[in-house]
Amino acid sequence: MFTASLALLPLISVASAQLVHQVIVGSSDLTKQLTFQPYALAAAPGDVVQFVFQQKNHTVTQTSFDNVCHPLLDEYYKPVFDSGFQPVAADQKDDYPTYNYTVKDTTPVWLYCQQKGHCGQGMSSNANARSASAC
Repeated sequence: MFTASLALLPLISVASAQLVHQVIVGSSDLTKQLTFQPYALAAAPGDVVQFVFQQKNHTVTQTSFDNVCHPLLDEYYKPVFDSGFQPVAADQKDDYPTYNYTVKDTTPVWLYCQQKGHCGQGMSSNANARSASAC
């Protein structure tokens, strides 16, 4: 009986494993436009969204659907979550900086880059916004 219980342990850990969703922050290789790739994703509570910063200087900052391009502030007037600026040299080819965000629930989370002018050029994104394509 003890041996049978041990045999089930790998199945239990696989069944409860959370996903890591990778999002590229910065210039798209194909279009050279400032983007988050993918633009939208669906993530379960406990999943991790790993933001990988590309060349230039970007942030991942929480915003709201109603006030995109402005940080969503907590009761202390600080961004709810913010990666801070992540500068990456134009000639850098690997070891890109990352920022991990653990999803707390399925409430939609809206994001943008605080670098001046980037949000207006398309650097906004979302997680779990079920109606994002209708917006």
